[in-house]
Amino acid sequence: MKRFRLVTLLLLVAALVSGGALLAAGAQSKKVDGVDLSKMKTYRWKTEKGPSPGDLDRKLRESADARLAKEGLKLVPAGEPADMELRYNAGTADILVAGLDLAAGYWGNLVGVPGSDSNIRGGMIFIFEDPDTGDELWMGWIVKEGTTMSAGQVMRKRAPKWASQILSRFPN
Repeated sequence: MKRFRLVTLLLLVAALVSGGALLAAGAQSKKVDGVDLSKMKTYRWKTEKGPSPGDLDRKLRESADARLAKEGLKLVPAGEPADMELRYNAGTADILVAGLDLAAGYWGNLVGVPGSDSNIRGGMIFIFEDPDTGDELWMGWIVKEGTTMSAGQVMRKRAPKWASQILSRFPN
């Protein structure tokens, strides 16, 4: 299971700092080989509060709970026995790329000036674990990229929808 944890961490890091196919793929998921998830009927949150600030944590949890209820999973209160524990992480990285912009000079000529491009990548991962051992059972993630100044705010607004998309991939 330690290998699976390392893969989990590397996958999220790679998704945030790389581009290409991961960004275009949308929500993805992976389950641990040999685990029968169809037997899992209940879950509880691993922690009372997640890593996202303020109301975003509440919105992500509400979206996750609603989606998992549709998938047939029952949320049980903290301290109660559950088949699985759920945790998540979400974040963004602003990747600045140095470049050259063109500007019109005083006499109409083009002048090269230093510039940069901002590419904001946001990622979210949900992980179901065995409550007794802490071993991962299933994980789902999504990574998105935005290139406008408001990309971070747009990602924050869409995060609950993405949480639902990720968890819709949970096999039941």
